[in-house]
This record gives sequence, structure tokens and C-alpha cells, in this order.
Amino acid sequence: MMSDVLFALFMPIIVLNIVIILMILIKNILEKIFSTYQLSALLKGFILYITISLPVIITYILYRFLYIEKISITSEDISSLYFIKDKTVSNSTNLGNNIGFIIFLILWFIGILVLGVIRIFKENIFLKKLERLSVAIDDDTSIEIKKQLIKELGIRKDVQLFTNSIVPSPFIIGFVKPKVFLPEYKFSELETEFILRHELTHLSSNDFIYRKLIFFLCVMYWFNPVVYMLADKFIEINEMACDEQVLKGYKKKEKIVYMKLLCEMAC
Repeated sequence: MMSDVLFALFMPIIVLNIVIILMILIKNILEKIFSTYQLSALLKGFILYITISLPVIITYILYRFLYIEKISITSEDISSLYFIKDKTVSNSTNLGNNIGFIIFLILWFIGILVLGVIRIFKENIFLKKLERLSVAIDDDTSIEIKKQLIKELGIRKDVQLFTNSIVPSPFIIGFVKPKVFLPEYKFSELETEFILRHELTHLSSNDFIYRKLIFFLCVMYWFNPVVYMLADKFIEINEMACDEQVLKGYKKKEKIVYMKLLCEMAC
């Protein structure tokens, strides 16, 4: 029976790997057909599909292979008989309840538990330290730029701004109560606008949710390097798509300022 469960869990992974590898192999073709923003949207749809479909596929396979069926029999001493369908991995192959399958299944769930708990624990410690060492930004220029961008991007929640000495580059966290953290650096008004536009574009595009879904997939399939390849590729394309959206409507000189700002933050 345990080998049936493992088989049910592995089938979606095999399909997932094939699709991801194919997407990576035809990456250059996709880049010629779609813009970076469209590629990012395509990957978001794929991630959403994986996250929703995997539990559905696993449930179906478990139902197909492990379902216990009830039949009625007319007899004086037997009213019903319960039996397991005979076409399962356990009884139609020589795998049976191989101890290796059981050990691997146990290790899999231990890995999910340990990796998930460690990552969440480390993230919470970092965020608490970050908030403790951060100072709220309250200068009129930054606040006014933030308000204008929130209205322009159609964001229906307030965003808090903080500055911190331990962050190397700007980033945004949270979805219900979003917070933007900026490094301790004296930015010009245009640079501040670019930075806030970039982070708020992530917020308006719900990128935080998709990155959490990627985190979930990486924890769920911690042993699968292909999932990490998908995560790296998504983050790369997602950042490029955000830059593409940010630069819309700006002149060439202003775009150069943004490019220089990116280089400075990267360094």
C-alpha cells in the first residue's frame, strides 16, 4: 500500500519536470514570441496551475489506485464484501510494500517538515530584527511620491516606508500590510520615484503571492532540482518584467538614471 502512495506522489513530479525542462529548452523561442512581461505572466499562470493541479492529480491517483469499493452479495450469512481493487502497484508488481519505499516516503515528509520550519523560522527572525533596526521614512517628498504611485497603480492599501542600515537594496514584504525597506542612502527625487514604483509594481502585480507559492513548491519538492530551476528562472524574469513596466513612459535620460541605480544597488 505504501508503494501505491509513493507512486501517486511521484507521477505529478515526473510530469512537472518534463514541462519545466521543455520550457527552459525553448526559452529563447519564447523570448522572441513574448515580451518579458508576458513571459512573467505565463510563468505565473504555470505556477498557479501547478499549485492547484498537483493536489487534485494526487487525490485522483490515490482514489484510482487505493479506493476501497463496496459490493452487495445476496447470501444468508454474508451481506456485504469489502475489497481493494486488484490493479494497484502493490499487487500487480513485485514492488509491494518494499521497505525502501517506506523509508523514502518518511524521509520526504521529514525533509518537508524540517526545511519548511527552518525557512519560516529564519525568515521570522530576520524580519523581526529588520523591523527593530528600521526607522520609518516620513519626509514629505517620499510620502508624496508614495501616495501618487499608490493612486496611479490602483493599490487599495497603505504602504509603510522604512530605511535600514542592514539591507543592501530596496525590497517589499507583506501583502495585507505591505512594507518597503530602503537602504540608508541619499536618493534623488527621481531615484526615489523609480525605487518606489518598482516595489509598488511588484505589489500591484501580486508578485509576493507567487513567490510564496514558489517557496511552497520548493519546500514540498525539496529533493527536486528542477523546481529550484523554475524558482530561479521565475524570479529573474519577474524582476525584468517589473523593470519593463517601471520604465514605460520615461524618457531616455531618465531610463539611464534607472539603469545606473540598478547597477549601484547590485554593487
